[in-house]
Amino acid sequence: MNGRMRILVENETKRALPRYVLALGLAGGTLLAIAAWLWFTRGNELAALRSHRGMVRALAFSPDGALMATAGEDRRIRMWDPTTYRLRLTLDGHADTVNSVAFSANDGLVASASSDHTVRLWDSSAGHEVAVFVAGAKPMMSVAFTPDGSVLAAAGADGKVQLWQVAGRQKLRVLSGHTKGIRAVAFAPDGRTLVSGGEDGNIIFWDWKGGKSVARLRVAGGRIYALAFTPDSGTLAAAMTGAGIQWWALNTLQERLRLSDGAGLAMSVAFSPDGRYMASGHEDGKLKLWDAGDGRLLHVTPCYSRSIIGLRFTPDGGRIATAGADGTVKFWAVPSL
Repeated sequence: MNGRMRILVENETKRALPRYVLALGLAGGTLLAIAAWLWFTRGNELAALRSHRGMVRALAFSPDGALMATAGEDRRIRMWDPTTYRLRLTLDGHADTVNSVAFSANDGLVASASSDHTVRLWDSSAGHEVAVFVAGAKPMMSVAFTPDGSVLAAAGADGKVQLWQVAGRQKLRVLSGHTKGIRAVAFAPDGRTLVSGGEDGNIIFWDWKGGKSVARLRVAGGRIYALAFTPDSGTLAAAMTGAGIQWWALNTLQERLRLSDGAGLAMSVAFSPDGRYMASGHEDGKLKLWDAGDGRLLHVTPCYSRSIIGLRFTPDGGRIATAGADGTVKFWAVPSL
């Protein structure tokens, strides 16, 4: 037989693990492995951080990778050294679940959005609160800074996106367009595009400086859980009910890919800093790694017995941190492919 056949064998460990899946096809008389192998071992788990009580709903890294913020149902924000995995600070002030955290680009500020109807700013080094924005009468679900850190966007269960000037602590405007609550808000890395994803199944693209919507995508799946941009601002990914994960080209708003392996609702998505990979966290506790170019599924790792609520690549791209519904934050090595 011409060509080479790559053989993947069962992982020989004492754990009860599923077998690797190998998809084979016949092309030109040569047997080819046409699907990447699925990694079902826990051997790439580097650390498990157990400090939160209740579900961990959010995590974020500082741009330099020196700090990681985590937050959740226990109302606290915890600041970690992601190199040593040691807890450095605990930030108290919210009166209900903290649903989202984000770091500013250059001034050490951390923003948090909570079900207590507030958005707060914190000094990540000193560990104290520097501002409180009362956002309305509904839970706040997501926060994001512009790439230069000058403006903060926050969105919540009232279906609105609120924008604040960070330096002056002043509200700039309110963006209305969703008919139900908003689960995710994100700025593109180039700073020109702001998007929001709602429980109404709409993704809205905003001219955030002008205060108006410029485009809208209606997805068949319904509720939007998470949004992520590629580093070059060329592609938007969304995790949603029903339709799995979808990618759109930003210049045309045409669908690029629809990713699904038939199991596990996607709850979170993130692209690697070099743009090579996308990671997704699922309701069944699995972490999946995809090729960001062609959408091939590269690895699957069972991480939790419950959902992965959030995830992020470290700024150097070498690890993935996951936030679990069981209250733990775990670090995973990104395999060399």
